[in-house]
Amino acid sequence: MAGTENQTNNLQEVPEGFRIIGDRRFMAEANLRYILPNDEVEMNRLDYQHYVLKHLRHGNFTAPMNELLEVGITVLDAGCGSGRWALEMAEEYPNSTFYATDCAEVFPTANVPSNVIFLKANTVERLPFPDNTFDYVFQRFMFLAFSPSDWEKALAELVRVTIPGGCVELMETSLYFHLAPPAYTPIYESCT
Repeated sequence: MAGTENQTNNLQEVPEGFRIIGDRRFMAEANLRYILPNDEVEMNRLDYQHYVLKHLRHGNFTAPMNELLEVGITVLDAGCGSGRWALEMAEEYPNSTFYATDCAEVFPTANVPSNVIFLKANTVERLPFPDNTFDYVFQRFMFLAFSPSDWEKALAELVRVTIPGGCVELMETSLYFHLAPPAYTPIYESCT
């Protein structure tokens, strides 16, 4: 019962910019398309997703950046969610600096390495960095956050903040199903 009581107390304290639907916390900003919640339950799910992806991909990234990360570079994790990727990368590559941005300011506050900086920022609107800031930009699973026109803006923004010759690594999935049943069409169209 104590867990339920704590959860209820947490729901009553709704920070500015958020709203409660059912028993889950969501972003309240009208210009954001992201449809998933951003509460503690969702952050735990994102952490679990991170560990599964890391296991399946045999690491945290696939770009050829290991040597540069060891020497020390500047990295952006755009749409960082729980921040798990940036936190792990910062521990593994202490000579590099990791900036992690997200629209929802639900960043971890405990045990954050000194080479991680969390910032509230919207990739579609404009990231708070000058041109050519990052050697390596990483983003994954933003397909539920961006409309097709948002993608154009987001990709242009990621390229803008990446140095010439730098690397942008995206990991996404598609909602398109070949031979999908007719009932799926409205769901697919609502996300595109």
